[in-house]
Amino acid sequence: AICLKSFSSGEGCRDIVITNCLVSSNASGIKIGTETCGIFSDIVIQNCVVYDTRAEGIALLTADGATLERITVYNIRLRTIQGTAIAIRLRDRNRTHRENAVTNTPAIKDIIIENIQGTRISSEFSCSVTAIPGYMIENVVLRNINLQFIGGGKSSDSYREIPENEKAYPSGRLF
Repeated sequence: AICLKSFSSGEGCRDIVITNCLVSSNASGIKIGTETCGIFSDIVIQNCVVYDTRAEGIALLTADGATLERITVYNIRLRTIQGTAIAIRLRDRNRTHRENAVTNTPAIKDIIIENIQGTRISSEFSCSVTAIPGYMIENVVLRNINLQFIGGGKSSDSYREIPENEKAYPSGRLF
């Protein structure tokens, strides 16, 4: 529905406010990434309703050298999300999108996600904040999040081993 991207390491998305949106999508509801190379900074996403999505409700993803920093997501209502409600993933695929392009070192830092309410969320996927070995996601605040999942899982599911999936396409469906 709403997806911010940058295919150049020297360009990005800055000083953006997304507000008062009602969105539905056959993919993600509100997303930064995946094919991203530049700097995404000073972004506010507020007062939105995301419903009937096949993938993530809220996704902050970097794979190709993007930096995601100073991003605030608040007062979001999620409804009937078939994928992950909230997914944050840092990966270092570093695919270039232009000839002779260079990539940056990916980073995710200074993220605030608060006042998120959700109902009818798939029980197949959890919410996640993940990076691959050797990388750190820094200073993420999750506050006042109330999500209701559809249910139907088994208690043994909570004990299964979760693979790193370092090389997999970064999405909320990894885990």
